[in-house]
Amino acid sequence: MKRVSSLRVRLLGLVALALLPAVGVIVYTAEEQRRAAIADVQTTALRVARLAATDQGRRIAGARELLVALAHLREVRLHESLPCSRLFARVLEQYPLYLNLGAVKPDGELFCSALPVPEPTNLADRAYVRRALAARDFAVGDYQVGRVTRQASVNVAYPVVDDDGTARGVVFAAIGLASLNQLVAEARLPEGSTLTVIDRQGTVLVRHPHPERWVGKTLLDVPDLAVVRARGRGIAEAAGPDGIHRLLGFVPLLEGGEAGDVYVSVGIPRDAALTGADRLLARNLGLLALVGLLATVAAWYGGEAFVVRPVRRLVEATRRLAAGDLTARVGVASAGELGQLAGAFDEMAEALRAREAEIRRSNERLLATEKLAALGRLAAGVAHELRNPLTVIHGRLQLLRAQLDRGAPPDAHVLGKAVGALGEATERMKRIMQGLANYSRPARVEPVPLDVRDLPDGAAELVSHQARTGGVRVAVDVPDGLPPVLGDRSEMAQILVNLATNALEAMAAATGGVLTLAARLDPSPEGGRVRIEVADTGPGIPPEQLERIWEPFVTTKAEGTGLGLSIVRGLTERQPGAAIAVESTVGRGTTFRLTMPVAPTARGPSAPVPRRAPGP
Repeated sequence: MKRVSSLRVRLLGLVALALLPAVGVIVYTAEEQRRAAIADVQTTALRVARLAATDQGRRIAGARELLVALAHLREVRLHESLPCSRLFARVLEQYPLYLNLGAVKPDGELFCSALPVPEPTNLADRAYVRRALAARDFAVGDYQVGRVTRQASVNVAYPVVDDDGTARGVVFAAIGLASLNQLVAEARLPEGSTLTVIDRQGTVLVRHPHPERWVGKTLLDVPDLAVVRARGRGIAEAAGPDGIHRLLGFVPLLEGGEAGDVYVSVGIPRDAALTGADRLLARNLGLLALVGLLATVAAWYGGEAFVVRPVRRLVEATRRLAAGDLTARVGVASAGELGQLAGAFDEMAEALRAREAEIRRSNERLLATEKLAALGRLAAGVAHELRNPLTVIHGRLQLLRAQLDRGAPPDAHVLGKAVGALGEATERMKRIMQGLANYSRPARVEPVPLDVRDLPDGAAELVSHQARTGGVRVAVDVPDGLPPVLGDRSEMAQILVNLATNALEAMAAATGGVLTLAARLDPSPEGGRVRIEVADTGPGIPPEQLERIWEPFVTTKAEGTGLGLSIVRGLTERQPGAAIAVESTVGRGTTFRLTMPVAPTARGPSAPVPRRAPGP
């Protein structure tokens, strides 16, 4: 049932093949969704980064308005340290987004601070102080970690100028960056998202979450920070200092470089961004797997009912028909191609049955005709063979009757010749009848292991007298150690005697020759056989007659019944596994080769048997 099983496998293969496009569509759609999710998340990250930059810009604008108002206070203009510091402290309480408010003299000495200053501090080296004094206008300093606040901030300043344009000092405000963390919380970014502010040197100014790990550190080789520093604005995908791959959106924190090269970057974990797409892919593949399972079950049982079972019946019927059972029928009464195929098969089987019956009847008639023809040929052959001796008998009897009718006693010499001719004719008729008996009703075969040398020796002994009479020399060539063969002893002796007799008669007509009886192991590839040869140096058999020598009553000799070789062939075919062949060359002689299988014995298939002791 391998073919039926293969058909079921093919049905399941078709189901799988039908599901492949759906798998491809799902995977392709999932990949597109992943790309879209990545693009959407990067857009979100860039939007939050821009929002942070915009928020920071608004805070700087608000700080300008505050500083303009503070610059006109009397306490500031007169450098009243204690009243100014108290006033700035109260203002700082109202504006928690600032880390500190203060004022410095034109030489940079800090005389007013909302936060207490433990020791004298000079801020003349700060960029925002220098820029405000030089430009006599609002100035934004670099992002830094303040000396007083110890926190990341951007400082802005506004000059204090008299009516005549003389600089009386600078008021400043430190805008904290930690408030950007609140922006991340409000944006409701996925867990693991980050907000980072770095400067051109790679120093981390703000980091959410875990600022304590990164703020103040200079990270030059971290992939995501390197991308931000190199490109300044845009989207990307890179690993952060914690090794997590994130989708990034980044912009300069302040446009125009007023605060130096500082950038804000928002990163969202790639895995978190793809969670929805991956979940959708898993759900779709699960649904497809369920559909595939249902389709497979339907193909298995539906295929069994509608395809495999009818095909199995068709296969069984085909095997029965191939084995000769012409009554085999499928009998599947169903619509569709399989039903048509089953109907065509049954019609074919019925046609074969009818044709077989017709052939059988034709064969019976032909066999009867051939039997009659063979009987006619046999009768013609017998009539032909018996005509000569009957003619002799008739002639001699007519001669004797003529003498008796004349009243004269038969002459002794004539009577002797007549009696001799009658006896010879009678003996010939006897041989013809004996040959017919052997040809038509052979005895039961009794195969036994036979010593190969006994067969040529026995045949040579039986024909030795005839050989001497015909002037023929007999040679036996059988080596020692040949294994025994399997055959009927009596029939094998008759085969070799008939072959030897034919050879002697052929050479006697040619005034002598050599008759060779030989045996050898057969050199054929299959092995396990012995070849016995009967060869003569007679006139040979013409090629046109060589194929007919096995037919009854066909002979190349002037005398003979023509049954000898027919009997030889019939007896050979009765020996288990035996075969006979002939080879002849006109003018050089004829060789008959008889091959027989080695007889299995208790001592192995090739062990010789003891030679039979010669009879008395």
